[in-house]
Amino acid sequence: MDRIIQLVKGNRLKEVYLTGFIDEVDGQLEFCPDLRFLYFEFASGFLECLSIEQYSRLQLKIVDSVKHDFEIDEDMFAGISRAGDLILDVPDSQTNEIIKIVVYDLNVSEVQITCVALSLWLRSGQHIFLDPSFLQGIGSGSDSQKDYWEENLKEHRKVERPESVLFTLE
Repeated sequence: MDRIIQLVKGNRLKEVYLTGFIDEVDGQLEFCPDLRFLYFEFASGFLECLSIEQYSRLQLKIVDSVKHDFEIDEDMFAGISRAGDLILDVPDSQTNEIIKIVVYDLNVSEVQITCVALSLWLRSGQHIFLDPSFLQGIGSGSDSQKDYWEENLKEHRKVERPESVLFTLE
């Protein structure tokens, strides 16, 4: 967990990546993201976010690069896509520095942490909320995404260890 905090604490989020495959559909090439995976790029590495345990938990670990940890058909090609323009309010901003991380229902091991959801706050004021419980993979959004997650959680599940602040620079 300390390595993850060291990677992100006070560091600028450079880019967000999706991984997936390229398929030909009706004569056109189409990028099909595997939304179980989301990668945050920082100057010294990547934070891999993976939806695990039948889309009920989010696994976080440090990796050297965007991975393709899934099988694809022979006629398909592995691919990645930049998603920072879609997720970040102001891409390429120096204010995309992570100032606070909150995890929900935290479990810690030597190489990774898992949680049922994750909140990232940027110096710019943007809040990024990640919810691994979607059938297609990780849902991302801001306060409205978190509100939806909380409502859904009340109906279906109890969080054992509610909120843990990994760090804050505020």
